[in-house]
Amino acid sequence: MFDQRRAARRESSSPVTFRVGDRETEGTLVNLSATGALVRFDTSLPIGPEAVGMTVTFLSWYGVGALLKSPATAIRYFEDPEGKLIAVRYLPD
Repeated sequence: MFDQRRAARRESSSPVTFRVGDRETEGTLVNLSATGALVRFDTSLPIGPEAVGMTVTFLSWYGVGALLKSPATAIRYFEDPEGKLIAVRYLPD
């Protein structure tokens, strides 16, 4: 797979609550950087590829401090054996 990262990532496994469109859900932060983050969530949730381009708002997070910024834009969606994932890029301040 082609690595699309623009900044060094910090691995994490912190719980997060986020909103995509009008759907609020729980997930796990996989990694984050100064420019974005990767979040994994349950496969049963009705969030899919249509989320790309939508605004993602983080409502709560733990243990990562100010590194996680909100709002962000979903830039990539994919699935792996452990769940669904959304990569987000932070919006400019």
